[in-house]
Amino acid sequence: MQRRHYRNFIKYDHNAVGPLVLRGFTLIELLVVISIIALLVAILMPALGKAREQSKKAVCMSNLSQWGKIFGLFLADNEDRFMNGWGGTNTGRDTQW
Repeated sequence: MQRRHYRNFIKYDHNAVGPLVLRGFTLIELLVVISIIALLVAILMPALGKAREQSKKAVCMSNLSQWGKIFGLFLADNEDRFMNGWGGTNTGRDTQW
């Protein structure tokens, strides 16, 4: 089994005078990457807000649809009458809830 050496994964600066010098990221490169990430996040935030608002609207529409179906089923089961106290007139039926 061959052993991998760490030298295969590290970049070296071969232009340096003397022994090979390990070359890392500079502060400017790091700041550029952070600023690009911040810019992308700033661009995506309004789009995510719009998607969240659309999902809330979809949930609301679904809930309203369910309420309509519930009332339709209730009316079908109760001879097209709501229960007393819901704005209807008393039809003389003795309904106890």
